[in-house]
Amino acid sequence: MQKSANKVARITAQHTVDDLKRGDKIREINSLGGHEHNAAINISTYVRYNSTSLKNSYGAGQSCSQVISTCIEWQTDRHDIIGFHLENKLCKLGSTLRNRGYDV
Repeated sequence: MQKSANKVARITAQHTVDDLKRGDKIREINSLGGHEHNAAINISTYVRYNSTSLKNSYGAGQSCSQVISTCIEWQTDRHDIIGFHLENKLCKLGSTLRNRGYDV
């Protein structure tokens, strides 16, 4: 599993660099449109929970084991995905460390 994780880490690092270039492109389009360099952009997010039910007394999504979220920009005609987040609660070690106050 560690060998697979190392291979994926290299690919993920390259995608991160590519994503940063996409952000620069959006900032350039903002500048061409007369907006400030760091002006807010229009985005939408989509979140998908891996759970049989979302009902929980602590809040929505607390009973799920995994969650995937994407962030899409609406500033350009391409509507690129500019953000992605995956949270996995299946790892017992990570859960234990989080419960003890570590930022995992």
